[in-house]
Amino acid sequence: MVLLGTGTPNAEPNRFGASVAVVVEEKAYLVDFGPGVIRRAAMAHEKGIDALYPGEISTAFLTHLHSDHTMGLPDLILTPWMLGRTSQLDIYGPAGLSCLAGRV
Repeated sequence: MVLLGTGTPNAEPNRFGASVAVVVEEKAYLVDFGPGVIRRAAMAHEKGIDALYPGEISTAFLTHLHSDHTMGLPDLILTPWMLGRTSQLDIYGPAGLSCLAGRV
């Protein structure tokens, strides 16, 4: 388990938005995607957690629809795609998620 962000909705310069990565057999599963999620994943990858290479992230779970858990969604969709993600991005979460992204 890798804590990518433990921030709140407040603009705290030393904390990124809520996000946890669960790494199982070299595959990362994101739980929530707050602001800065992809940059924090890239930082973890740079420190040796291969599963967190942003171009390989393909599965995410959303616990609830608060802004500090969802504001990294555009980054989660676009940045890994720009880095060559070839697999589909699957996002699972509560009712209301489909209005955010659904299955990308």
